[in-house]
Amino acid sequence: MADAEPLRIRITDHDLSDPKIEEIVAQEQALRRPMPTAATLAPTPWYLNALFYTSVAGAFGAFLGWAIMEPFFDDEAIGGRMPGGAAILVGLLIFPVVGGMTGLMIGAIEGIMSRHLSRAASGSLIGLGLAFVLGLVSVFVAGILYEIVAVVMLAFLRPGSNELTGGVFFLQIVRRSMAWALAGMTVALGPGLALRSKKLTFNGFLGGMLGGAIGGLFFDPIDRLISGPGPGGGAEVSRCLGFSIVGGFAGLFVGLVEHFAKEAWLRMIAGPLAGKQFIVYKSPTVLGSSPKCEIYLFKDAGIEPRHAGLYKVGLRYEIEDYGTPGGTIVNGMPVKRQALRDGDRIVLGETVLTFSERPRQTAVPGRTGG
Repeated sequence: MADAEPLRIRITDHDLSDPKIEEIVAQEQALRRPMPTAATLAPTPWYLNALFYTSVAGAFGAFLGWAIMEPFFDDEAIGGRMPGGAAILVGLLIFPVVGGMTGLMIGAIEGIMSRHLSRAASGSLIGLGLAFVLGLVSVFVAGILYEIVAVVMLAFLRPGSNELTGGVFFLQIVRRSMAWALAGMTVALGPGLALRSKKLTFNGFLGGMLGGAIGGLFFDPIDRLISGPGPGGGAEVSRCLGFSIVGGFAGLFVGLVEHFAKEAWLRMIAGPLAGKQFIVYKSPTVLGSSPKCEIYLFKDAGIEPRHAGLYKVGLRYEIEDYGTPGGTIVNGMPVKRQALRDGDRIVLGETVLTFSERPRQTAVPGRTGG
């Protein structure tokens, strides 16, 4: 039996110019490229948890507002029948100033934690301005509510007594909570408006309102615990704690609303902010080394100023590489544009991120909404 002719591979000029050849070569180079070491999906460090740092930011901002206004606050003048003009002005301004400083810190904290200083500056300035101006409006609206509830409270007061007890004290707590819910609506609008994200703005509105309402519930009980049931006496400590708790709750609920409302997010598992979570708020969400990007990836020479973008297409998310030299790697393979699935691992330069999304609601066959 004659020996079989050896198999020969012929490469034509057409083969050499075929774009698929370049794609295959790029894939082989990506597979040979040493991937950055990425940790497993360990729990997010406590200091990078949004619930923690937004709460601290809100509480610290409210404390700063209290510290600015407290030296000018006169309990005796405010409690008197005919307070002076300066006392009235301080009484009107203390809530907007506390709300404004709370808005400043909540507006700045995400940018600070992401090392995104320009976003921190814009978010804080917008948060301060909106919370202060709208806080002035809420003071007057809350004043109307206060007077309406006060009429009901007077019916329960004992003749000749200013002591708030029982149902009267409960009504005082309710009206304080309503007033702070109004003020809280404005303290967390800065980040959403800075990013021009309607969803993030609504989340801040809802979180601030809930936080203000819950925090307001604690204000008068703390005052009662520290200052006693009677009027008069210095209430500096109770105001400090009360305002700080209101600010802390505002920040906490902003973080909670963000957590439960998020649809898709990236988590850095290798890079300078390992453990940090980046929620996807808009389409496209641009990733890159420029501070103008929605997700700012710094200290990585392999990442271009505008490296890649996340797009929401229907119910799914896609990632697109912006023609970068280092490319965008998804699950070990270079991609131009590709749909993402929950758990996909994305490599940009030396930075590794995982993509996550909430399970999609699927329609039940044969059923229609009523």
